[in-house]
Amino acid sequence: AAWGGPVARGQLTPRGMRQLEGLGRAFRQRYLLGKPFALAGASYSHTEYVVRATDYDRTIQSALAFTQGLYPPGTGPEQGLPARAQVVPVRTTPRALDSLLLAMDSDVCPRVGELQALATKSEPWARLQARLDAARHQLAEASGYPPDSLRLDNISAVADPLLCEAAHGLPWPAGLAEAGLGEEAIQLLHESLRPRFAFDAEMHRLTAGNMLAQAIGRFQRLAGAPVTVPLQPLGAPDVQDGAGAGAHALTHFSAHDSTLVSLLAALGHFDDELPPYGASVVFELLHRDDAEDARGGAYAVRVFYNRGVNASDLFQDPLDLCGTRDGTCSLDMFADRFGPVVAANYSAACRAWGNASLSGPGRAREDETSLSKVGVYGAIGVLSTTVVMLLLCACSCGGPGAVESERLSKYENVPLPIEPASSRLTNV
Repeated sequence: AAWGGPVARGQLTPRGMRQLEGLGRAFRQRYLLGKPFALAGASYSHTEYVVRATDYDRTIQSALAFTQGLYPPGTGPEQGLPARAQVVPVRTTPRALDSLLLAMDSDVCPRVGELQALATKSEPWARLQARLDAARHQLAEASGYPPDSLRLDNISAVADPLLCEAAHGLPWPAGLAEAGLGEEAIQLLHESLRPRFAFDAEMHRLTAGNMLAQAIGRFQRLAGAPVTVPLQPLGAPDVQDGAGAGAHALTHFSAHDSTLVSLLAALGHFDDELPPYGASVVFELLHRDDAEDARGGAYAVRVFYNRGVNASDLFQDPLDLCGTRDGTCSLDMFADRFGPVVAANYSAACRAWGNASLSGPGRAREDETSLSKVGVYGAIGVLSTTVVMLLLCACSCGGPGAVESERLSKYENVPLPIEPASSRLTNV
């Protein structure tokens, strides 16, 4: 009722479905309908578009909702479903094997668990924990969460439902709305992200290196250049590279806010805030029409961080990765700068060291190579997009979790706010 329909915990809400469908329509305009690019046909083709999600209901649902906007009714086969609806396959892989999109999970990479344990002993973590301790009993009483179980590493149990309720126009419980308690829980969640996922080069390599390998390797292959990074870190082609290594015009990964946090941190653009619902990081491979005058070859890379699903959030300014005036990197410069983030041997790098330390005896560190600054080069003239790799944060909030399950009844008769049609992305 409060979420706009029956929604189980961890699933996408009806509003989240509409938002992702609208986002798909915006991407259809940009990349399929020539506004400004036409990378692939207006109807689905398995050789042009491929999508992979983590093995969670909400990320799979988000991918499916997105594809409904990317390939809306009327674009499917004539003798298929009613209204010529298009069914797009969504690939996934078991959680414990997903070293591409769930690399920040200690079950996937044990060394990450050790590094996160180390983070809990750091001074920044201690300061945050002290703030939580000061508000622990009030937060527990207001949220219904057991005070002895409320820790900084699970503050999301309180903060996530509050973010979800705010996104749905629902009021917070009085105890959390007063005295800034709810805001403090959310702020603690934001500030705990860097110590957990983004605090050193080794963590970047373990949690984001495989995703950067996808971008670098796919783009190099499409540009006809030698591939300088491993694409299958564990040597299992269909498991570790489940989206395939073909020359798709659009490659789409549906994952989590923590996936985006790890990637943005490795790119040097994490802003210490949890990505909004439906946020995305988009890698574009561009062809230089003035290749003879450009440094670094005929191809350039441009990366956008879209902080939400509204039109005003999308494709505003590319991330400054190479210090250029137009926000692009030559493909060679992009590979040179971010190739060192990719582990040469991911399996070895992820093995637990048996201690929570930044180095171990008799073992070469994987993170000795630091990211060096690259040179600045000028404008590169006219560009045309060749291929796109999209990482979509599919964390649009699901149904009642542990905190709000006991008090959901107070919201049962609250109508879900429906945004006006003019504010949606349908017509973008």
